[in-house]
Amino acid sequence: MRTPQTFRISNLSPPSSRFDLAAGQYRFLAARPDQTIYCLQGGLWITQEQDVRDYLLQEGDAFIVPRPGKVMVQALGSSCVGLSPKALDDEPFRGSFSPDLLK
Repeated sequence: MRTPQTFRISNLSPPSSRFDLAAGQYRFLAARPDQTIYCLQGGLWITQEQDVRDYLLQEGDAFIVPRPGKVMVQALGSSCVGLSPKALDDEPFRGSFSPDLLK
């Protein structure tokens, strides 16, 4: 089994709204592609209709919605959820990327 990797993306749009969920509490969202769901505090379980995968977010993680449809967000403990209507800032990356930049 492969060890999960963590990536930090610096140009995600910041959350424009937020809400709290108590442990076990959940909320359904009518999500749009490119909307971002942030785990600002605690832990979240996210599942989306027509997606067989489930996603677990820890504090500081983000989930970019890949397709339209209902998304269920459930708190694994006392949690704070942030939402952004779009994933990326308006300013696109300009330049070239190569693995050498990571060294």
